[in-house]
Amino acid sequence: MNVLILGGTGGSGQACAQEFLKQGHQVVLLGREQGKLDAVVRQTGSPPGLTTVVADVYRPEALMGPFQKADVVIQAANPGYLGIVEKLPPLIDSVLAAAEATARRVVFLEGIYTYGKNPGTPVAEDHPPRPVSRKGEVKQACAEKIFAPGWKRLQAMIVRMPDYYGPTSQLAYLDTTLQAMAHRKFGFFIGDRRAKREYLYLPDAAERIVRLATDPSAFGQTWNLSGVLLSGKRILKLCREHLGYKTRVWFLGPWSIHALGWVDPFLRELSEMTYLLTDPVVLDGTKYARTYGEPENTDPAVGLGSTLDAIRARGLEKPV
Repeated sequence: MNVLILGGTGGSGQACAQEFLKQGHQVVLLGREQGKLDAVVRQTGSPPGLTTVVADVYRPEALMGPFQKADVVIQAANPGYLGIVEKLPPLIDSVLAAAEATARRVVFLEGIYTYGKNPGTPVAEDHPPRPVSRKGEVKQACAEKIFAPGWKRLQAMIVRMPDYYGPTSQLAYLDTTLQAMAHRKFGFFIGDRRAKREYLYLPDAAERIVRLATDPSAFGQTWNLSGVLLSGKRILKLCREHLGYKTRVWFLGPWSIHALGWVDPFLRELSEMTYLLTDPVVLDGTKYARTYGEPENTDPAVGLGSTLDAIRARGLEKPV
């Protein structure tokens, strides 16, 4: 199968690429900077089944050629946290236009913002969307576009994931914490020390995404991928045990995030999402388990250790 990955230099894009290659598929990474694409190819070991293409995901005409050569497209391109409200809608519009014109299957990788606040039980795919933030509303509007009845040729699915981490991860909440700890620096943990939030190891997510993407019957639906519940305290303990040393980590709860948001653009944008840090939404993965079998989640001690090792192996280089 020929697979096109949009946002191929990002964390989830790289993880999916590695899993598709592992299973014998041909992979094309699409990005806007050749230098970054080349760096990912080198980091992946320059396998023969991996190639790259430079294109602007915001221009559907630029996507037509790569789409036509692909059997399935993974939409992992990310406008960045600060760009969700303004930049995500035109990105999704562009991908949908190209997919409709070329009659392609597209897997959209998404998060949990559309579900709103924790209803008290794990959230299944048919849970009514109740976004309570600007970002959640924008993401829900995009989901409605993806499954709009007017499409005649494209086939789409949405895969929803909780917070994630992994060797290729770059922009997840946990990344700044792990990077600081790996380099013996003072760090921040976004969230409460005691609240248990759901985390998914990216290689585990990629394995399930590949399973879904290669099954034609999985399209036209939303799929939730569930992870493991971990408190901030537990994460730091596992990391310190793996590293063999302690570093200072400051927990940023809602009050700290709101206060520091006056001077930090990222934390200011995060302020409306702090409800997820103290009373997090948990995804119900029953649908996937019933369809494909119960998936195994990597032991967090192993997953966090692999992630820390990857960060240290990269040294102080900037992530791709």
